[in-house]
Amino acid sequence: MSTEDKLPICFGLASDHCMCCRVDALTPECQVLHDQLLSRGITDLGGLDTALEHHPQKWGLRDLVALPVVINDGNDEPHFTWVVGLADGRWAAVRGWHDYTGWDCQSDLLTEWYPSEDAAMRTLVDWERDAVEREAA
Repeated sequence: MSTEDKLPICFGLASDHCMCCRVDALTPECQVLHDQLLSRGITDLGGLDTALEHHPQKWGLRDLVALPVVINDGNDEPHFTWVVGLADGRWAAVRGWHDYTGWDCQSDLLTEWYPSEDAAMRTLVDWERDAVEREAA
């Protein structure tokens, strides 16, 4: 599989380490994606890159244009929620979980599609809303 094929699902914004090629510098392809995400105001993926690496969806980081909600809540089995806006105009609530060992063991990820950011935000349940409010405070 080429770096281009892997690019949408294995990119880390938090470091200058290329997750695609497992080298200590961003490849030119990853640098382009890094710059695109930063230009869209996306500076923290909140683990979404790692979740997608282990549970590929029918969309990838290349498609991201907005990431208004990043939630990491839980102790022994962390629960994650991301609200994402995609380049094609669709919005999704992405929910996942993993056990204490991380995404590469017992874990799952699900994308739920919505017609708007508002519609995706309305699907947040109480603990997710509480996490968003704590983050905003």
